[in-house]
Amino acid sequence: MYLLDFTVRSSCGLSAVATRTDASLFILDVFRMEPSVNSVAALTLSRDLGGEIRKALSSDFTKFRIEADRKATLITGRKKGHGVMDAIILGGGGTLVFPVIATGGTERFRVIVSSRGGTQKA
Repeated sequence: MYLLDFTVRSSCGLSAVATRTDASLFILDVFRMEPSVNSVAALTLSRDLGGEIRKALSSDFTKFRIEADRKATLITGRKKGHGVMDAIILGGGGTLVFPVIATGGTERFRVIVSSRGGTQKA
């Protein structure tokens, strides 16, 4: 078993939320629905300041829901993927370790794979 720990540059809606709210975004679950389309659940310890989260998500989410309380915001929805989940699945499989952490301009992934041969560049 191998643990891959890597960061990708990202300008997707989730990374944009982290940039606009100046808070990390914790991606709690990702489910690949079809090639390059994922269902996502994420949490940020930031409030939706003036609709900034909605604006950021509109770039690549086809459908989303935002639920906020006084301390955190939960985001669920369907979005265009940037290829990481496709690479994990098509590259021989692996298990994504959650949370994936999005910050301004990056997303950090950790993936468990059974062999070195099951990895490829995303």
